[in-house]
Amino acid sequence: MVGGILILASPGQAQTRASEARSPRHGGEVRVVAGHQVEFQVDSAGTMSVWLRDAEGNRLPPPEDASITLIEAPGCEHTLPLRVDAASQRLVTQFDPGRYSAFEALVSLRIAGKWRHVRFRHPSRR
Repeated sequence: MVGGILILASPGQAQTRASEARSPRHGGEVRVVAGHQVEFQVDSAGTMSVWLRDAEGNRLPPPEDASITLIEAPGCEHTLPLRVDAASQRLVTQFDPGRYSAFEALVSLRIAGKWRHVRFRHPSRR
């Protein structure tokens, strides 16, 4: 309600806003967990980045304690810490793109005070 007037959005408008909120802002993949958006992106130099946004797509500060586990095959896993990059407000880590060309990534981070685990694939299968 705005100024005493009830404004209703059509289902199409609401759906468009919701899909825009879940669109990747950095060319990665987005997953929604616990009402938050987690975007995962990998570049060719071996930098993995993770951004956290609220349900409306507003950037949230990255959590201090987070990690990522690279899974090449069952039983073949390597866990890396994610560090906060203050300038870009993202979580980052480095990996060897020559060794890990295809993998599943399990991002572990605290969202709303609880540990959450979000799976991504590299390269992605969009």
